[in-house]
Amino acid sequence: MRKNPKYLTDSERAIVAELSADARIQQAWLSVRRHEAAGNGRRHPRENDHSGFANTAIGSEGEILRRRALNMDGNNGFARQAKRVSANGIVGTGSKPSVRVDDKEFEKRLLKLWSNATHTQKIDHNGHENLTGLAHQVHDAMFTTGDAIVRRRRQPDGSFKLQVHEGDYIDATYSGISNTSGGYTMHGIEYNAEGVAVAYWLYDSLDEGQPLALWSSRRIPAADVLHCYYADRAGQRRGLPWLRSVYVALMDLTRYMDADLQRSIVAACHAVFVTNSSETIGLGNTAAREEFDNIQPGAAYYLNSGEDVTFNTPPAHNSFAEYVRAILRLIASGAGVTYESISGDYSQVNFTSAKMAANEMDRNFAEKRERSMLKFYNTVWSWFMESLVLRGELPGTVDAAKAIEADWTAPRRAMIDMVKETEGLRLQIAAGLISWQEAVRMCGGDPDDVAEELAKALGIMGQVGFVPTWNVPTTELNQLALEMEAKQTTADAAKTNAEKSKTEN
Repeated sequence: MRKNPKYLTDSERAIVAELSADARIQQAWLSVRRHEAAGNGRRHPRENDHSGFANTAIGSEGEILRRRALNMDGNNGFARQAKRVSANGIVGTGSKPSVRVDDKEFEKRLLKLWSNATHTQKIDHNGHENLTGLAHQVHDAMFTTGDAIVRRRRQPDGSFKLQVHEGDYIDATYSGISNTSGGYTMHGIEYNAEGVAVAYWLYDSLDEGQPLALWSSRRIPAADVLHCYYADRAGQRRGLPWLRSVYVALMDLTRYMDADLQRSIVAACHAVFVTNSSETIGLGNTAAREEFDNIQPGAAYYLNSGEDVTFNTPPAHNSFAEYVRAILRLIASGAGVTYESISGDYSQVNFTSAKMAANEMDRNFAEKRERSMLKFYNTVWSWFMESLVLRGELPGTVDAAKAIEADWTAPRRAMIDMVKETEGLRLQIAAGLISWQEAVRMCGGDPDDVAEELAKALGIMGQVGFVPTWNVPTTELNQLALEMEAKQTTADAAKTNAEKSKTEN
């Protein structure tokens, strides 16, 4: 918690002195320039220098960046489209779990319970979104503010609800040395002596017009908080808006387009000016002058004798489209999306170029999904398994339940040319480069679900004498169909024996 330096204990003063000494030594070491890039001059102005520490800029500039990013998201169509493309690629229709257990019946039961808990709005504390909708809120919060806070709201019956907050809900005024366990608090997050987050100082609400009492933050244990952010640097404690590197380019583009629009409006305002010998009408009249200040297209304006009108003719330019494309390519690159996806301009693409761009974008999405959204899904799964034990729906201990992990299948990606890409996957399977299961995952499906559906389809087709034309590992599917039939037979026999035993008793 915050503490006045004059009220520090002797042990706390010793820590501060040690930190200060280390800082002076580090600063002296950094002052010894060993690289040309660290020099000063016209190409390296000092005002462009940044602190060498990962969290310094977050503390001094984080709030400014968040507010500018939110303003950009609300008022710039290209920024908003970049966020939408990123959300559809990283989150999409949501990731599907598969459980790492050998018991298929147990897996089906868990996935059914998961579906019941997450596919409706009852998972949302505010009652608006299902889990996929909350995942989109997490992505959007990271994209615009840098941080997404997911708070677990425990319910009396052992279940839980989720509440998603933007980074502004962290009370960053809490910074300094903590008096608990020798740890410290920085940017609203409390750490233990080992630097592990143990609590978050969060506002309950930031709504306008609410009672002032709600504008205070409270300490929430880290066990009930999931902090999602994309760390650009090792040791980074808070996130930063994803578009911060192209914020200036977005502003420049906006100003340029506004200026060109005004130039075009002025150029389109053709008016007729008539010189009149009379002194009673014309620009000499105050009302007429006020009217003249707002020239309307097709209007006729009368001038006094001897008066003339001269217009400043802006230089004509034909580089508007080229400049906009160049800036949008820069913005798209900074956002990790393609130029075509945020501009809607597909006039200069073919299959090869579109495929290359899509592949690069998919790799960007996969990397961000792995480093940001996967944490969200794994944590919610862990909370879900814990709730099953607390509600008595799963035997054993909480630790044993949380040890059951899930694998996540990303949403199905769109194919640019389904025929060509499907043929490419088929050739890779035939050449032994990838497995059929991997190909299914690349298409956004779950191999077990697809295999089961195909096995059922083969069984139905066999009954009617229909021969499928698709090229799939029919031997494996037939074996799976036989195994499914055998399991069903065993289950039916067990059910019959149980009913018989019950009747005899």
